[in-house]
Amino acid sequence: MQAGLSKRLVRLLLGVSGGGKAEALASPEHVLIVANHSRETDPVVLAAVVPDDAAVIVPPRAARHPLCRLLLREPNALTADLSEAQSVRRLVRMVGRGRNVVVFPENIPVRTGSIGKVYEAPAIVAARTGVTVVPVNVRYGFPGDRGSPWRPVVSVGTPGRIELPAGLPA
Repeated sequence: MQAGLSKRLVRLLLGVSGGGKAEALASPEHVLIVANHSRETDPVVLAAVVPDDAAVIVPPRAARHPLCRLLLREPNALTADLSEAQSVRRLVRMVGRGRNVVVFPENIPVRTGSIGKVYEAPAIVAARTGVTVVPVNVRYGFPGDRGSPWRPVVSVGTPGRIELPAGLPA
């Protein structure tokens, strides 16, 4: 989301709160932000907390949600299916040009609380470009939690890199 006002508005309306190593999102070097995907609105939530120049990759299924359709009007958001080789090549080019990119390796929202099918596209992009990977967990309150079941909590993990042994292709 380009304008700081729209980011603040989304954080206020959705009640987004954060935790963990949030300073990793404001790193001076470009990063690949990799997040779990539990609801169709996750791309909107992350667009409200990542740097303004970050490209948010919206999975096709989430792109049908009305809030995500609004997000896709922004110049830094685009739809891509991580199961397609063309999408992986496009991500490698974006990261190679120094863009911060947000991706969801599960590619579709998984509501069961477990991990769904994880596509290897973010790992391929990170290995080919040498970019720092920042893991992010988006979770929502549950009935019985002190928070509302609709309020997202974004936790940022410890950044790292994927390094392959010499001679292995990425």
